[in-house]
Amino acid sequence: MAKRSLKFKFIFVTCVICLLCLLLVSVVSYRISYNIVKNEAKQKSVESVQKYASEMNNWFVEQSTLVLGMVEDIEINGDYSEQYLLTYLTQKLERHNAYVIDYYMGFVDKNKKFLDGSGWVPPADFDCHSRKWYIAAIKDGGVIFTTPYLDASTGKMIVTIAAPVKQNGKIIGVLGADIPVTDLVTISNKAKKASVDYAFLLDQENNFLVHPDKSLQPTPTELKNAALVMSGKYKPLLKNLNNGGYTITEFNDYDGIDKYFILSNVKSSNWVLGIAIAKAEYLKPLNKLLVGFVIALVISLALGVVIILIMVNGLLKPINQLRQAVNRYSQKDFDARSPVIADDEVGELSDSFNYMADIIQAYNHNLEEKVAERTRELQEKNNDILESINYAKRIQLSILPDMSKYLGISDAEHFVIWKPRDIVGGDFYWCKKVNNSYFLALADCTGHGVPGALMTMTVNAILDRVIDQIDHENPARVLQEVNRILKETLRQDDPHSLTNDGVDIGLCLIKPEEKLLIYAGAKISLLYCQEDELIEIKGDKQSLGYKKSKLDFAYCNHEINLNPANVYYLFSDGFVDQNGRSNEFGFGRKRLKQAIVDNHSCDLYTQKEIFTNMLNSYMGDEAQRDDITLIGFKIADCRN
Repeated sequence: MAKRSLKFKFIFVTCVICLLCLLLVSVVSYRISYNIVKNEAKQKSVESVQKYASEMNNWFVEQSTLVLGMVEDIEINGDYSEQYLLTYLTQKLERHNAYVIDYYMGFVDKNKKFLDGSGWVPPADFDCHSRKWYIAAIKDGGVIFTTPYLDASTGKMIVTIAAPVKQNGKIIGVLGADIPVTDLVTISNKAKKASVDYAFLLDQENNFLVHPDKSLQPTPTELKNAALVMSGKYKPLLKNLNNGGYTITEFNDYDGIDKYFILSNVKSSNWVLGIAIAKAEYLKPLNKLLVGFVIALVISLALGVVIILIMVNGLLKPINQLRQAVNRYSQKDFDARSPVIADDEVGELSDSFNYMADIIQAYNHNLEEKVAERTRELQEKNNDILESINYAKRIQLSILPDMSKYLGISDAEHFVIWKPRDIVGGDFYWCKKVNNSYFLALADCTGHGVPGALMTMTVNAILDRVIDQIDHENPARVLQEVNRILKETLRQDDPHSLTNDGVDIGLCLIKPEEKLLIYAGAKISLLYCQEDELIEIKGDKQSLGYKKSKLDFAYCNHEINLNPANVYYLFSDGFVDQNGRSNEFGFGRKRLKQAIVDNHSCDLYTQKEIFTNMLNSYMGDEAQRDDITLIGFKIADCRN
């Protein structure tokens, strides 16, 4: 391979240096310019919405001043007679009927008549003391604005302004005025300019008063709350309101277009005016800026290459020291620098190389810091996820019943070993009292962790529903109904369904008065010892809820005479499938049955310790493979 000339090498290195410098300067310059243009666009939008919010605030101040002026007239005059006040309200209404619908006054003294300037006579059961405007004015002690409503007869949005009336410093009544907010609607519509998609208005309870989407507009019977529409997309805006800040928020709007939202508070009423700007419209100046910088970068780069070629043509002497420095740098010796030994073109080139090396080294250092920062952020996110899962564990624990309470037996008459493989799991147990009988179930749902926990919540709810609404006397039919409802809930009767989940259940119906236990199982067996003989009541070989689970499958009921000396056991397959540290095979059903035979005569507290220690000893330091549940219980006597 022919050796490249010194001239070629010099041209190549110089071009690389220029390219890196131009890129760095261009990126930094563009970023600074980008922020300036973006801040200017944001400031213009904020000032625009604040301007119209200020107009609304002035409207509220004017209306409240009018009401307060009437209160002051009444208090100064000192005549609180019915005839005078009614005449005063009527005259004021006639004078202001162009922008006021009604003036009225209710008194603290319930024996006094409610006065209405429009001549409206309230029905006999009318009580102004229960009205929101009256209660709010009494509680606040000053002028208040109620939540607006859409008047069905006039089609106008109405707000009530009310203020307490005092005599000798004591509140004797409340003066109210019903005023249409037509002016506010007009102001909010004025906020829409060429660059603004639309404006919207929220009252103090975050209800929409003005919005272009008809489904969000108020009706005579309903106001749409921003927190409850569009799958909660407005919640970040409301969060800004609650935090007292109005940062620009972005989300996909009702018409499927990404928009920026800017808010401003109407101080006197705590209403909020907002504007929505299409993201594409908002970013137009920034996109133009990017195009300009790209063009400038290309031109600068082209000019730089031309200048370099002109300078290099005059260089004839080799620059060995610079070549060596470049070679060292290419071998990742980032401390390599070229000594500047002459004040000529070669010296300048060496200096340029050193400058480039400094920039790249600084960039690498910053990159390391960014990696460390990203690592910390990932750790924080992992902590947040773990916190959420721990909270889910508390929720799952809340549905696990207290068997002493729901099964009517003491702590000495039962034990539960419940060990989810992860923080939450797919095993759960369930109890329910129906009349004088008791249901007890152990369920092993598909999966473990969060998916398994979600299945436990679903199956738990279905069991409650079946027992309450369908059958509480026939465990086999309960399993059949759970199978049907679970398949419907998970839509697994659809051949195109993406899930195939289900549950194995052992279900006991305990009838103490009849000294009878009825058992039905779906792949879960019931074990008990009778006179040192282990008896196994096997569950049917048909799980619940899976795609292949047959809807018409008839589960079997097994009747067992209750014996106070017998201990009954239910367990999930996680117990017997758990492998040991010195054995790749599971704990095994045979080993568990033998342990039951050997220890069934012990008290249940001791049995729990024995089974727990046996399992832990067998596992050693091996990881738990599945969720583990073992329940032991006895029915010592008959109860009502």
